[in-house]
Amino acid sequence: EINHAQSADVLFLAHKDHEPAKLTRTTATSFTLADIDFIDGPYLDENQTTTTLYASANTGSVTIVASASLFTANDVGRLIRFREVIEVEHDAWAASTSYAQNALVRHGNNVYKKTDSGTETSGNTPPVHLSGTETYGSLEWQFQHSGSGFVKITGFTSATEVTATFKNAEGFLPASVVGSGNPTTKWSLGAFGGDQGFPKAVGFYEQRLYFAGTTGQPQTIFGSVSADFENMTPGTLDDSAVNFTIASDKVNVIKHLLPARFLQVLTTSAEFTLSGGTGSTPVSPTNVNVLRETTFGSSDVRPVRAGNSTILIQKGQEKVKEITFDLDTDGLLGIDLTILADHIPRGGLTDMVWQQEPELILWFVHSDGRLVGLTYDRANAAIGWHDHTIGGTSAHATITVSDYANIAVGTTLVLTKSDGTTVTFTSEAVGSSDPASSLGFRPNTNNDTTADNIFTAINAHDDFIVANPAAAVVTVKEASPTAGGLLSIKSSDTTRLTTTNQAAAIVESITSIPSGAEDQVYVSVKREIDGSTVRHVEFLKPIEFGTDVTDAFFLDSGLTYDSTATATITGLNHLEGEIVSVLADGSSHPDKTVSGGAITLERDASKVHVGFGYRSTVETLRIEAGAEDGIAQGKIKRIHGVTVRFFNTVGAEMGPDTNNLDRLPFRDSSMAMDEAVPLFNGDKEISFPAGYENDARVVVRQSQPLPMTVLAIMRRSNTFDA
Repeated sequence: EINHAQSADVLFLAHKDHEPAKLTRTTATSFTLADIDFIDGPYLDENQTTTTLYASANTGSVTIVASASLFTANDVGRLIRFREVIEVEHDAWAASTSYAQNALVRHGNNVYKKTDSGTETSGNTPPVHLSGTETYGSLEWQFQHSGSGFVKITGFTSATEVTATFKNAEGFLPASVVGSGNPTTKWSLGAFGGDQGFPKAVGFYEQRLYFAGTTGQPQTIFGSVSADFENMTPGTLDDSAVNFTIASDKVNVIKHLLPARFLQVLTTSAEFTLSGGTGSTPVSPTNVNVLRETTFGSSDVRPVRAGNSTILIQKGQEKVKEITFDLDTDGLLGIDLTILADHIPRGGLTDMVWQQEPELILWFVHSDGRLVGLTYDRANAAIGWHDHTIGGTSAHATITVSDYANIAVGTTLVLTKSDGTTVTFTSEAVGSSDPASSLGFRPNTNNDTTADNIFTAINAHDDFIVANPAAAVVTVKEASPTAGGLLSIKSSDTTRLTTTNQAAAIVESITSIPSGAEDQVYVSVKREIDGSTVRHVEFLKPIEFGTDVTDAFFLDSGLTYDSTATATITGLNHLEGEIVSVLADGSSHPDKTVSGGAITLERDASKVHVGFGYRSTVETLRIEAGAEDGIAQGKIKRIHGVTVRFFNTVGAEMGPDTNNLDRLPFRDSSMAMDEAVPLFNGDKEISFPAGYENDARVVVRQSQPLPMTVLAIMRRSNTFDA
């Protein structure tokens, strides 16, 4: 819910429950976070009730007294503005008007006194100076003050009394509001704080800093003085602060402000644009034009600008909208990007960034912790979703024993491994003797002892590694998990043998930072490592690694050793106890378990990448091959051959589905057996082991920590019309 806008080394922050703040970078390692102390403003509309205020003095610390209940303890830090009360006929300077000596007039917000003798008529030029005395035509005007005084509340005494500190640049409050004999109704409370809350949205546009979306005024936009971001002084001059409320047929709480061709105002149920009107006319206090453009509604996730479009996550968090200018309607048009793969964002998206180099990708964080990408190249009509499960786990698979004595004979624990195969363990009769089956266990003595028996049975199986039970809880891991796969356990008695499944690592937040030829995407990943919950800050390695396979890095949370050949790789404490994948001198190496922050390889290597492995899978849609009497959809088809065109690839598999994949050969007899297989560029052709079916898909997968780029999939198939 924290919103932000950046100006060089200053990040302006907005949150509905906190005063607007700024994070300032003074050096590469020095940052300061502070609440914004606005020079002046912004304010609510001037009081229209009979409630009066007066100040005890016109400088320094003062007491403000109200004639009726007005204040609460939450008003501490809030501003109060008093307006100078002068003769009504002189409340605003006018041309060709007679003014007597010592007459006070207001022009803009400033108050001036006519100091020359006699009564004379003004010309066409109003006084505009900000200090001293100057002559305009035949009249001499002396600057008095800015027309009002304002204080900041520093203490709460009662509903009718607060203490405050003077803030006026001139050093005083208007004399007409000082003392109990001078109460005034000409006052305004600050728009931030107290019962108004604080703005949710912040953004820059045309050299102004805008805030919007307070609790009290959810549809009001507050813009700073032009080129003076922390000054919200109200006024009517072109460069004065802007205060504007959207008029619409429903409450549209402003959530985001995004600069584009116009200032885009994104609310809970509609999208508006704010401008100075037609053409390049700038926004001013008297020239604000707000138009409703679309009616999608925005979530709390800050939208981004991608190319010429605004990308927002809709209020339900399951749809992503592209907001772009449409020449035909001379306005904004909304396009649903999730219609191409609406199953991927289902469940909600919680964060979003834009990576512009080297590929055009929108990255999202899913509510379940997955990393989701959307390749978004509108100019080339290339838009496609992709789903990324990050290596490692955020929770282990467990079995908890309760009420051991009532576990029935034949109760099963089905362990489904990461490759989809299962192993079933079955309870036998209560007793202390060894189970009759290698896949059996016996309840005995108490819950803890029964957990020990389950531990012994599962740990004896080659496929699993089991930690010593903590009380009645058994924690299970796979000995050699498939890259990116997870272990699950299902109990036939969920009352006495409750289970949990392994859960993938959770991506919690994401950002993108320009860095040379490639924008670096950083993620914060939550995992369970060595019995503790940890968070790792990681970044996506550059896609381009060169032409040497030893430099290929396709692992999660990984590190690289690059030095004298050795079999011992250390410095892996952040992966303690985890099963890791290894690429040693460009060749895939058997998985290892990190112990004491190190692993021991089966052979010496000088360049070693170590981290969590994962799978990369491409699965085609149902093919449309045409048919003699129409289309191929819904008809029996058979693919009998496939050619895949690869770029810089080693180690791919291919087949009709994920359970029937053949590894493609990349090594031939001409290659030295003690060297890594070089990167392959070209076509690989195989006879396809597929049957007769309606769908006819092709799957290409990479399960090793090696590179794979698929340029084309070309199938040979038959469609049967009968």
